[in-house]
Amino acid sequence: MLSNERTSAGKEGAMTSKDAGWRAVQHALRHLYDPDALRLNPLASQVSPGAEGDCARALRQLLCETIRAMRPENGIPAGTRPWRDYQILYHRYVRGCTQLEVATQVGLSVRQLRREEHRAIEALARRLDALHEFKELETGPRQPSEPEDPIVASELAWLAKSDADETTDLGAVVAAALELIAPMASQRDVDIQLSAAEVIRPITANAVVARQALLVLLAVALRHTHTGAVLVSVCDQEYHAEVTVAAPQAHAGLAPLSPEDRESLALASRLLAPFGGQVAHRHNGILDFIVSLPTVEQTPVMVIEDNVDTVRLVQRYLAGSRYRVCDAPGLDQALEMVEHVRPRAIILDVVMPNIDGWEVLQRLGQHPSTEGLPVLVCTILPEQELAFSLGAEAYLHKPFTRDELRRALDRLVGQEA
Repeated sequence: MLSNERTSAGKEGAMTSKDAGWRAVQHALRHLYDPDALRLNPLASQVSPGAEGDCARALRQLLCETIRAMRPENGIPAGTRPWRDYQILYHRYVRGCTQLEVATQVGLSVRQLRREEHRAIEALARRLDALHEFKELETGPRQPSEPEDPIVASELAWLAKSDADETTDLGAVVAAALELIAPMASQRDVDIQLSAAEVIRPITANAVVARQALLVLLAVALRHTHTGAVLVSVCDQEYHAEVTVAAPQAHAGLAPLSPEDRESLALASRLLAPFGGQVAHRHNGILDFIVSLPTVEQTPVMVIEDNVDTVRLVQRYLAGSRYRVCDAPGLDQALEMVEHVRPRAIILDVVMPNIDGWEVLQRLGQHPSTEGLPVLVCTILPEQELAFSLGAEAYLHKPFTRDELRRALDRLVGQEA
């Protein structure tokens, strides 16, 4: 399955950049069933596409086979590191379970699972490297033998300490980048046209880093457009978000990217790499830059509330978070939606003009579709004891803050240790 090409240095030529290799494996796992994102992965160029001619499918097959091969032999005690690494990777990525489901299976909190998952991916990366001798993953425009500029290394050292789980509103990032690039576009008499999906999930990236990377792509596109317009599109794929920056050309001959442009693009890739982001470009009749950014694995929560203003308040409080809100005006509608939405928790207001929230709370605990779902009661009534006696697992007294709501949901769905 792997390319026959090997580095002459043997093991020293294998995936020697530990961070680059780990990030590439992590990105591939996060986008295991997204062919477009897998084709952008640096590992994809090092696998043989096989009979089907698809390097994305080949990389996915390689990862799944390697994970299955990590299953410990009989006689190795359960609960040891090899078993835990195998179980986490197999259930999380081969079977596609959520973090909460895997955490429950292996007896960890979600926070603990994240730490263990990090170690398991490191083990997988080492196994891939040992078995297949991947070539070194390049992260810049220089040759592997050339030492990195110490100034660049110093400037980017802080990225290693970044929170890989940080979430960011991609729409706000794009808007800020377009505002900052506007003077340069005006000086070049270029119009920037934006096309964006109505709903874009939050991305797992630092806002400043994502904005700087996007600014770089916009600046390079402005230097290469000859039609008076740069086209920017934002779309939400199944496992990631994509930002495309296109510089249409008025003539067939396209100027090649300058060394400065290539260095800028390499630095943009370096900025996004710690967060699982990828940058690619096409130079085929139109100059396209495509940024792929992992989106937050959102947890659905259901709000049973017949007051539109209250629903909007909850939506506003949870905007940009790991939670996706769906609402139902009453119990009947909630029961119809629950199989499709599969919420992890229910937010219930018991003081409503058209339905008795206390009765709804009791019936939620008795119905087969909702009996196992945790319910957060949010009400103006100081009746915490009554709420718990009828089956609620959490209680908030109105008015509550954004942080109080998020912390309560975190506790309900197991996001905190």
